[in-house]
Amino acid sequence: GYIEVANELMAKSARKILSLGKPDALVVFGSAGGQHCCDIADKIGVNHVIGHKFSGILSAYGLSKA
Repeated sequence: GYIEVANELMAKSARKILSLGKPDALVVFGSAGGQHCCDIADKIGVNHVIGHKFSGILSAYGLSKA
């Protein structure tokens, strides 16, 4: 249930940004991006998802530098 609530909140935020136009792809980042991306893409009507294979490592690295 928690993941569904989180996905809906993220999709709601994305819909506000997308009011400017429909994107071709959803770009994912962060360590949990892969866990949420497909559901969010379905909710906002995007057919392609782009994610870096080291997104979790890059997220942790960025946090360590902050």
